[in-house]
Amino acid sequence: MKKYIILLFLLFSISYSFCQTILNAKVVGIKDGDTVVVLDSLNNQTTLRLAEVDCPEKSQPFGTKAKQFTSDQIYLKTIKYIVTDTIFHFKRLGKF
Repeated sequence: MKKYIILLFLLFSISYSFCQTILNAKVVGIKDGDTVVVLDSLNNQTTLRLAEVDCPEKSQPFGTKAKQFTSDQIYLKTIKYIVTDTIFHFKRLGKF
């Protein structure tokens, strides 16, 4: 019985990972090193926090360098991302 429960859990885990939708958006703003503003195909603007990334805030040491690095890499580029969580009703946590 324990084997079947584990197998069922694994099947649900695998199927969930395949159901995640890959979204496309253009980066139109950089708030700080790990938070960007994106514009989707319907011209909806969304704040996206990068999952598994921790950068210093603007007021902390190297905060402006982190923001500049993120800007150099993805500003005005089209990205593909997966929403992994919603932090607030207006801010999404995404991985790309």
